[in-house]
Amino acid sequence: MAVVINKVIEKQLLKIAKRYSVTVEQRGDLKARGNDGEDFIDISVWGLEQMLQQAYKLGREAK
Repeated sequence: MAVVINKVIEKQLLKIAKRYSVTVEQRGDLKARGNDGEDFIDISVWGLEQMLQQAYKLGREAK
């Protein structure tokens, strides 16, 4: 199920992703491009964990 988020939160999530993933930082966005080589990226589990923790914190603070 897709969740609708506002542009401010979307920008903050991208900032979090860029902070913990060089690949996302180089890519510049989190949009699907319809290309497996660009849409499926390698990411460390500790980087993913940090992103999820920061996104959870962002969501808690946005309430």
